[in-house]
Amino acid sequence: MKYEEPFPDENTDDDAPSPVGVRVLLVDGDFTCLAITSEMLHTLGYKVITAKRAADALCIVRAKENELDLILTESKLPDMDKWKNFQGHSDTGVIHVTPE
Repeated sequence: MKYEEPFPDENTDDDAPSPVGVRVLLVDGDFTCLAITSEMLHTLGYKVITAKRAADALCIVRAKENELDLILTESKLPDMDKWKNFQGHSDTGVIHVTPE
């Protein structure tokens, strides 16, 4: 087995932006993925709100639209059609994640 050096941390610049206080809405239909990803983001300093369904996420976005910095969502939610109808009505950045 060949040992390889890990890649150097590219964020060694002290002036790099910090995620501390960035507010993220995390949406995933799988409870385990939701829990693991939420814990990881919390550890990195993000403030995380979670939702398991698109319908719940829409309620959160409508109630807290001006308080969210980013929406990170699974792209294959069972009720994703409700989410697609909402897109374009918010200035909050959205990242779609797919298991494929």
